[in-house]
Amino acid sequence: MVKLRFHLFAAAWFILTEKYKSQHPMDVDKMDEYNRVKLIVEKAKYAKYDVHKGMEGIILGPKRNGYWLVYFDGKIYQDANGVYRTTEIDLGVLEEDLIVID
Repeated sequence: MVKLRFHLFAAAWFILTEKYKSQHPMDVDKMDEYNRVKLIVEKAKYAKYDVHKGMEGIILGPKRNGYWLVYFDGKIYQDANGVYRTTEIDLGVLEEDLIVID
């Protein structure tokens, strides 16, 4: 009886999530690796690494525990020794804090 109840619950959960998935305001299920994304919230845990609301980047890793590995755009500069460097920031960002942009 317990197994049957669990399977019915799992089936009902799947049907509900599939039904309402298209109505999610941020289209989070449309995110994939190599998508261009934008940070839509300002949080202290991101600001600690100098990542702020409105910054854009590219997803360069698989989703793990609700987080995407995002490489935020930086600047290219030449240091005192003539070596070119970048200021890109890579950070794990929660899926609900991002939107996909074109």
